[in-house]
Amino acid sequence: MILIYPLNTTKDMKSDRWTDRHSDKMILIYPLNTSKDMKSDRWTDRHSDKMILIYPLNTNKDMKSNRWTDRHSDKMILIYPLNTNKDMKSDRWTDRHSDKMILIYPLNTSKDMKSNRWTDRHSDKMILIYPLNTNKDMKSNRWTDRHSDKMILIYPLNTSKDMKSDRWTDRHSDKMILIYPLNTNKDMKSNRWTDTQTR
Repeated sequence: MILIYPLNTTKDMKSDRWTDRHSDKMILIYPLNTSKDMKSDRWTDRHSDKMILIYPLNTNKDMKSNRWTDRHSDKMILIYPLNTNKDMKSDRWTDRHSDKMILIYPLNTSKDMKSNRWTDRHSDKMILIYPLNTNKDMKSNRWTDRHSDKMILIYPLNTSKDMKSDRWTDRHSDKMILIYPLNTNKDMKSNRWTDTQTR
């Protein structure tokens, strides 16, 4: 399982997971084909391992779509790999061309034909997750870091590089979110949790 969480975090030793100090602000990403973790009182769907859900802690099951959804309906975000096609029942699309990038986007999406990516109809609301060890896509004017493939960054479209931490950061400072694996420790200079096996 991978956790997404804000910068101010501390470790929950019982569950061996990094959790936000303000409890319900943490979001979990985990594969499907799981069942309820009774200690943490969280659920995942048991049916398809091809899609990953991100959702807030207060969730319940949408029986029609067989997905766990936030109690406030449209607040759930889906992450799924590319190289897929349309799921007609749920009326969602994914791109069929490159399995190297994962998109996170809200449910109302349409295809940006120029960049060959599915984008939110309201332009800059889409967030991309992609592995590092990449370089600049000049058409879309987006960057990723080239140094470590063990960490994944999520960040908004307007980004620039923070040279001290060697990470791409949002131009508005604290708007970037990091996703990284569970074996982490704190990079005291940047005040972010980083993977222990990086570099």
